[in-house]
Amino acid sequence: MAAGTLYSYPENLRAFKVFIATQYSESQVHVLSAPPHSHFGQTNNTPEFLCKFLAGKFPVLEGDDGFCVFESNAIAYYVSNEELRGSTPEAAAQVVQWVSSLDSNAVSPASVSVFPTLGIMHHNKQATENAKEEVRRILGLLDAYLKTRTFLVGERVTLADITVVCTLLWLYKQVLEPSFRRAFPNTNRWFLTCINQPQFRAVLGEVKLCEKMAQFDAKNSTESPTKNDTHGKGKVR
Repeated sequence: MAAGTLYSYPENLRAFKVFIATQYSESQVHVLSAPPHSHFGQTNNTPEFLCKFLAGKFPVLEGDDGFCVFESNAIAYYVSNEELRGSTPEAAAQVVQWVSSLDSNAVSPASVSVFPTLGIMHHNKQATENAKEEVRRILGLLDAYLKTRTFLVGERVTLADITVVCTLLWLYKQVLEPSFRRAFPNTNRWFLTCINQPQFRAVLGEVKLCEKMAQFDAKNSTESPTKNDTHGKGKVR
């Protein structure tokens, strides 16, 4: 069982997958999310931080034994148990398959779709439309795969479900209004099944699905995430 300290800023979407994994594995992870331990833009730029975590991004984890690891997928894997990671070589490969695939293909279009509605990315109509089409394609692939499955790998929640849910979370909250998500009943069923598990609810609280797609508001627009790691700074409760 892993034990250590997670450093992150409050409501970091990338850290949620770590928290959910610990709910299942019962790993002992202490969280520091306030200055001076986790001051975004300052703590993560110090020589001491960069010596341990060369990427200079939150979240990061320092084990009680001094082991240091960055990148949320790696941290979530580290704090998981065998059941979450995949209890056979085949299941483990499928977990990595889904984690890698959605990280490579879904994070970018999800960000382009969601960030303008939160006022943390400038709105580009063509880019947003392209992103929505890519989201539609990804949800369609998931929907076909989940037609005969409850979870992504095997018969129980794994790190694949945790990671993919966290990737899609803000889409379901801000962008995927009923008319959009109606075409993906199996994906919707799976998403709702996951977020209503006690371990998910302990971290995410009650997730309210989008009723009407949030609109870009130029008055709330701030600096582009290319200059700031804003992924997941919004509230989820």
